Amino acid sequence: MHLSTDEQRLLLQSLEAYLHKTKIFTDAELNLDKLAQGAGISKYHISETLNSYAGKSFYQYINEWRIRRAMEQIRFMNEKALPVNVLTLAYDCGFKAKSSFNQYFKKITGLTPTEYIKSLVAASVTIHD
Repeated sequence: MHLSTDEQRLLLQSLEAYLHKTKIFTDAELNLDKLAQGAGISKYHISETLNSYAGKSFYQYINEWRIRRAMEQIRFMNEKALPVNVLTLAYDCGFKAKSSFNQYFKKITGLTPTEYIKSLVAASVTIHD
């Protein structure tokens, strides 16, 4: 049985609250079964909602969460003038390889992680002059 649009919207809200609270998306071994079990939501309903309501695959959705976290961490580290190790950041956000991290980062932001870091550094230098 298919979920209504309202049911999908509510399911997505519930899923996002769960992801925000638990940060389970940083688990490199996360899969649909593990997410469904943790969130207490049917994996079929999650999959249906992501595909038809959000227009994304499970991994696309999770990787977007991972990249958002990476961007937050880069901004935080930049504000504190701390160096960013891209490989450590990739693992910390749930990626198994730097190459897939770079690929998704560029796909979502239009920049590589290094370009993004440089753009923040350049912006902060400009502001503080």
